[in-house]
Amino acid sequence: MNNKSLPAIVAVQTAVMLGLLYYLWNQETNEIFNEKIFLFLAVFSISSLLLAIV
Repeated sequence: MNNKSLPAIVAVQTAVMLGLLYYLWNQETNEIFNEKIFLFLAVFSISSLLLAIV
């Protein structure tokens, strides 16, 4: 892993965490997560980590 990619990984993971916190904060229904948004954030997070490792 390059040292240059570390800030990008931190930025992506921060964006994912902020997205999850936003959906927890902005609950208009009784559901904690919208399933599609949760899956999108999970796939985005995992793919960014895999790209950083390779």
